[in-house]
Parts: sequence; structure tokens; C-alpha cells
Amino acid sequence: MSLIKIATVNGLELATTVTPTIATVTGNPTSRLYDRNTARPCTTTAAGARSWLITLPSAQNYNTLILGPGHNVGGSAYTLERSSNGTDWTSASSGNVAAGAGAAAISFTGMSRLYWRLGLPADASTTLTEVWLCAPHAFLRNPSRPSGALENKWNVEVDETSAGSARFIEHGPVRRVRNYDFPNISEAEAIEVAGCIDALEQTRPFWLCDHRGAWIFGILDAPLVLTEVAAGRFSFAFNFVEVLG
Repeated sequence: MSLIKIATVNGLELATTVTPTIATVTGNPTSRLYDRNTARPCTTTAAGARSWLITLPSAQNYNTLILGPGHNVGGSAYTLERSSNGTDWTSASSGNVAAGAGAAAISFTGMSRLYWRLGLPADASTTLTEVWLCAPHAFLRNPSRPSGALENKWNVEVDETSAGSARFIEHGPVRRVRNYDFPNISEAEAIEVAGCIDALEQTRPFWLCDHRGAWIFGILDAPLVLTEVAAGRFSFAFNFVEVLG
């Protein structure tokens, strides 16, 4: 069996407030950390230790932090703290963000808390795209069962001149595609899938951790439909394509 995960709900979207300790550039505000668009960053105005205080309307149990691609904190130290009262803090996770500017996911032991705080060191101006505080849903996939397309989706067009010469037009970068079939899941799993469908509203971007362990930001490429195949057993097809902004 192989495990895939999806994160459809971001704690920053649910938060009553997301408060930075350092000013952000006009036009690149804190709200861009949770607008589900990796092409629009949040940028701080200057160097200096910075943190973001996330105040939730009720305590939530989270176990994963995801930083979207396009950030400039690869290799930097980070801290993630949590609190019940906003005064007494305990560490949820700390260490260094994975090198590079790609999507970085950090897993930690879950615990239900009302306040969360992400801290970054006093480096130069910080750029972050999406920041997700979440509890991903996990599904077992049987790799011996056939899947759909797993290849990349090229944004290209093949044209031809009046003289018959080929012309290859590249409109944009390549995107990753993941299609998984779940032919027989339990009713409990079906209820979990239905919850994911409701959270996505069939159109909103979300995170997928694929069968290779890569986190990809994208959308459903086809409606996610649950079908009852036997008493208490269900099936669904998961068709996913990466989005780049």
C-alpha cells in the first residue's frame, strides 16, 4: 500500500486574526499567506526577527505546516509554537526549512490549541507565498491497482507554417498531474472524502502529498464523485492537476 495525503482546510483562513510583528510591503499584505494563490507573495519591509500570531476562534488540532513554493526562507531556522491562553507557549516544532524555494512541509505531533505562532529569524526581507497550518487527510492507495495518468501536463502547442514547417509554441511551464482510483473504501472513509469535497467546493486549490511524498498545490481536474459499490462500500476517482498561481 502507498499513502497519499490531502490538505483542504488552512487554519490561517479560519483564524480570527493573523498578526505579524513586522510591517509588510504595501500591496503584499499578510492576507496573501492564505489567499490560495502561490503567485502572490507576502513580503516584509525590512530585516528583523518576525513572527505571525494566529488566533483561532476555537482550539484546533494541527500537525502539519506547509510553506508554498516561491519563498526565500529555504535553509533558515524556524519556530512554531502553540498556546492555550496566548501567554504560555510551548514548542510544536523547530529546525530549519528545507533548502531551496520549493514547497516545504513540516510534520509534528498534533495538539489542540487556540493560539499558534510562526517565527523566522532576523534575516533580510522575508517573502512567503502560501502558509498552511493544517491536519491533512490520509488515504491508502493500492499501487497494484491501475491508476490514471501520472505524467506531466505540458502547456505547449504545435503549429505549422503555410510552407509546412513545424512550429512549437510553449505557452507556460509544465504542470504535474496525479490521478488515483479508490475502488473500494469504507463508509467511514467515504464520510471523510465527503468532508473534503465540501471544504473544496469542487473548485478551490489545495495540497496533495503524492505517492512519492512530494507536496503539490493544485485543483481537482474533474468532479470528485462518491459511488456506492456495495453495502457500506464506496468508490471514487481522484483527478488532480497542479496550479502555478
